[in-house]
Formats: sequence, structure tokens, C-alpha cells
Amino acid sequence: MPEGCPDRQSSTSADGGIGFRSPARPCSSDTRIGAAVKRPLPVLLAALLSAVLLAPGAISPADPAVAVAGTTVSGYVYEQRPSGTYPASNASVNLFPSNGGSHGPGTASTDSSGRFVFSGVAPGTYRVHARPAYRAGLSYDIADVYLPGTPFARDAQVISVGSSSVSLPTVTLPLGGRMQGVVSLTDGADLAASRTQVTVKQYNGETGAFEGSVGSSVPIWNGAWQALMLPAGTYLVYAGTENATHRGEFWPDAPEIDGAELVQVTAGETTVVDFALDPAPRTVTRLAGPDRYTASAAISSASFSPGVPVAYVANGDKFPDALSAGALAGVQGGPVLLTRATSLPGAIASELARLKPERIIVVGGPVSVSDGVLATVRKYSSVVSRIGGPDRFAVSRSAVRDVYLPGGADTVFIATGYNFPDALSAGSAAAANSAPMVLVPGSSGGLDAATKQLLSELKPSRIVIAGGTATVSTGIEADLRRQPGVRLVERMAGANRYETSWMVGALAPADDVVYLTTGEKFPDALSGSAVAGDRLARVLLVQPNCIPSATLDQLLWAAPSRIVILGGTASVGTGVAQLRRC
Repeated sequence: MPEGCPDRQSSTSADGGIGFRSPARPCSSDTRIGAAVKRPLPVLLAALLSAVLLAPGAISPADPAVAVAGTTVSGYVYEQRPSGTYPASNASVNLFPSNGGSHGPGTASTDSSGRFVFSGVAPGTYRVHARPAYRAGLSYDIADVYLPGTPFARDAQVISVGSSSVSLPTVTLPLGGRMQGVVSLTDGADLAASRTQVTVKQYNGETGAFEGSVGSSVPIWNGAWQALMLPAGTYLVYAGTENATHRGEFWPDAPEIDGAELVQVTAGETTVVDFALDPAPRTVTRLAGPDRYTASAAISSASFSPGVPVAYVANGDKFPDALSAGALAGVQGGPVLLTRATSLPGAIASELARLKPERIIVVGGPVSVSDGVLATVRKYSSVVSRIGGPDRFAVSRSAVRDVYLPGGADTVFIATGYNFPDALSAGSAAAANSAPMVLVPGSSGGLDAATKQLLSELKPSRIVIAGGTATVSTGIEADLRRQPGVRLVERMAGANRYETSWMVGALAPADDVVYLTTGEKFPDALSGSAVAGDRLARVLLVQPNCIPSATLDQLLWAAPSRIVILGGTASVGTGVAQLRRC
């Protein structure tokens, strides 16, 4: 079993979703998740991918679909009950594009024989998802499923639709279980006023991922909550208040994810999970300094103890090299420290002396970080190396290779190297999910050959694009979808950098701490990206003196016990510390 436990946040719903590799310790026979144990490189899904069977007449995801008019897709859905297997009437069936899109040809319902029919389906490759009809009062649960019988979208069989009608293999909905319990507020506050909710995420033992459960929603009703129609398996369960009045916790009684334990759901049985939430002891702290270098040292000093496995040193006047370093430092449990091109600032020298890193990596060529600085940092570690290249993109690729090869990576984040905001948010999310972030020339019409080669070496099955088409072109996205072995490509993009920030930030699994930094300037946030990734936390971009509305909503839902502001009041004003809405 791989050692990472990826995760994707799901708030009020347990609908299916794709998880990411999390740096938390694996859920083995000991179901406690220990974030203090650093995670290894992601385990490839080669065996899993090669085992995916194709429906009769189907083609593999790498093969081109036949460009013809839409056709018919049909099949049967059965359901397992305690007394046997029967046709599933009124079940809902969806075809989802295999590239990760959410919009397919709609929903088909089964008749009394369990048969469903889609007409006019466009050529392409799809995943098939079936959901049983909800029937009140049943003493048993039937769970959702993807063909050929998995609760996880990434493990679903890919079917191809071309010029001929497609008859699918029978889909069998498995007997499920349920989870229920009571949430109480220890100070007697009103549950409804506090908007208390519970989140459940299923653990995928094949990929080491926490994924959005395939089941029903879990609202609070007078303190009682219930999740029905859950596939048998193990789950991460979290309770919190949307308005952050009380401290959220993972079961059992763990304010942080490293203390969480998994909950077993057995088919045909009910598992009881109760919570008692204390009032939120939320604190807002600020990590800053009179300049970017002292701020970098302060962020590291407040976050890392001596003896770190690695420290990255990068130019603080330009963002690309430090952005590349952030995702890699965070996943290894070390800081990113900023330097001038020709001299090592005193604050950084002092911090390196305190840290005593096992290894120091200087990121960037001699123009970015001079040989003189390289010689100076050799005083602080016996193992010092430089990762350089002719441009920022080559440096990014080399830095990723240094950490992730030869092992590879199941998930890869892609961001433009021309601007900092999207890559800043993506870097911390990538580190939090033990995934590399690769910088690309986002305005190019297609993916460059060097990045294609890197991806062929990393062998990801999933790629996350951070930013809209103005920052990473549709041509690059198309090439990523054609990359051999890539099964899912997802673009996380909002109307602006702030919306993109909270969308990407939601991919970080931990809610106990959230980092806020300015979306207008890059220096204060460069060192913070590594810290957030190490804490499995998100970095959210804010405006100078307020928090964008959508970002604040996510922050309140996360209900962190700590909010850390990166940067001084000139960059992030007191309005942000007061959680003022823009």
C-alpha cells in the first residue's frame, strides 16, 4: 500500500470525485494518519492502469475516437440486496467524459428490467456511473458504482463510443453501508446557527487517495447526521461549523489531520461516529519582516526545527525559481529561503546556521544565484548542489527530476511560469498532495517537447492545470490530454487569481491552518508555499485589506484553528486579519 493518503475536500455532499496523493502517512493496519512521517515518492499506477478492461468494441483512452454522428449506448443495471441480486429500476446512469469533464450526454433512468438507453451520444471516451434510486424506509443501503464495479472515478473502465451502437456490460450496484452519529457543541450553542456539517471521504487502497465518497449528502438535523448508501470501505470523517464558531475535528477528537483515524464501513451495517466540538480557539498570526529576506527567514524559523532534510535557496528578486522550489521543499519537509543574486543576506545565513539542513539545493544558474553565494552556503551543510538551466522552465523540469525520478508521480500540477499567482497556489497544493508542479510557457500554442519528455518519465495518470486559458492555453491542455498514460486532465480556473486560488487551495487536505498572502506581490509568499505544503495546508490569495467573498466563504468553511498571514501590513492589511469581506 502506498504511503500517501491523498484527499479531496467535499463539504456537504458525498458525491464522487478524484482525490490527490496526500503527504499524510498511509492508512495501513494502523489507521492513524501520522503527518510527522514524511511520505515517499508517489507509487505509479501502472499495474492498475494495465488491468483496466475495455467493453466490447471499445478502444483504449490513447486511441482516437471515430469522428462520426452520435449513436446509442445501452445496458442494464442490477442491484445487490440482502436477499439476492435484482434489476435496479429507476436507477440513474451518467456518462462522464473520460478526460475528467463533468458534462456528458445527460442522465438516463432504468426501467423495471434495469435497462437504460442513451441516444445521440457524441463520439468519444466515457466513464459510466450508476446511482440507485433513493427509497425511504429501507433497512439496507445500495451504493453508487462506476463500471466495472468501483466507487472511484479514476479506477473506472473507459468505454469508447464511435459509429456503432454500444452495448455495455451489466452494472451491478453493490450492497452498501451507512454512517451516522450525533454532533454536539460543548458550549450548548445552536447547531443550526453554527451551520454544522460533516464531511466523509473514502480511502482508495489502490492509489493511496482519499476521494469524494459515492453516496448521499450528510446534513445535520437536530444534532443527528447520517450518510447513506456508502460503498464498503474506510473513510476519513470530519465535522466542522461553516461559520467557524467551533473547532472542526477529524474523528476521533483530532483537531489536525495527523491525529485522524479511519472509520470502517461494512456492507449491510451501520457505523456510529459521534463528535463533540469545542468553541474555536482561532488565532490569527503574522509572519513578516522589514524586507523579503528577513520575512523569508522569519517564516522558516516559525515553521521548521533544526535538522531539516533539505533547504532550498533561490533568488528573491524574481519568482520563477523560488516557485519551482516551493512545491519540492514542502513535500520533503524543508524551507525555501530567499537570497540576493550576489550576496547571502545575513538573516538567511543565520537561519541556515540554525536549521543545520542535511542538504542545501541552490535553485537557478549563476546569474540568479552567483557562485559566491553558492560558496557561502557550503558553510551550512556538507551536501550542497545547484539545479540550473538555460531558462525558468528548464530549471523547473530539472528540479522536479531531482525529487521525483526515478519513482514517478501519479499526479502532476501544471502552471504558467510567466506569472506568479496561479503557480503560487498550485505549488502549496502540489506539495500537500506529494505531487510535482511543472512550470510551462503558458501562452504557447502547445506543450513543448521537453515537458512532454518529462511527463513521459513521470508517468502521471492525472494532471491538474492551475489557471484559465489566458495563462495556460487550450493547445497545451489538448496536448496534455494526448500525453500517453494520462487518464484525467482537470483545469482549476476562476474568473481571477483569487478565485483560482481558492479552487486550487481546496485540493489541500488539512483545515487546521490556512495561510493568507497578497495576490498583488510575490516575495512574501514564496517561502510560505513550502511551509503550507509541509503542513498539508492551503495558501489563499487576498486583496491588500480585505478577503474576496468566495475566498472568505471557503476560509470560514475550513474553520481553521490558526490563520497565518504571510507578509507585513503594507502587503496584507489589518482588514485581512479581521477577516473583512471585500
